[in-house]
Amino acid sequence: TATATATETRAVFQPSPNTTTFTATTEMVVLFLRPKSLPPQKLGKLINQNLDAELLCDMVTVLARDFVPSNLAVMPLLAGLARVPRFDTTLMFLEDEELAKVKGLFDMLEASGADGGQPLDKTQLQALGKTYGVR
Repeated sequence: TATATATETRAVFQPSPNTTTFTATTEMVVLFLRPKSLPPQKLGKLINQNLDAELLCDMVTVLARDFVPSNLAVMPLLAGLARVPRFDTTLMFLEDEELAKVKGLFDMLEASGADGGQPLDKTQLQALGKTYGVR
């Protein structure tokens, strides 16, 4: 018979520290969203498999609140976020009010006509809007 001590049981169920992956919190992701902090294509590594509706909506809120009014580039971040594992699954579980936040961000971008000080590529915005399910 195999009986495990408390220490052995904790060792089995307690995750060991790993510097290559961690659970992304909204605060960490927002910190890395700041310009020149993290290339958008690296969002997948930061978020790993931990994208959920709450994190996605928090990120969209920060982009709409801080990035668009400050004329910071949003499109590369949205494109990078769309490549994160579980992105499609997360979109399927968004509630109507959460999807409205995402649509609101795309509407803000379209109304501003610019992204990061550059003219907005409306074709790219439409394609990305389809990926997010809001166009």
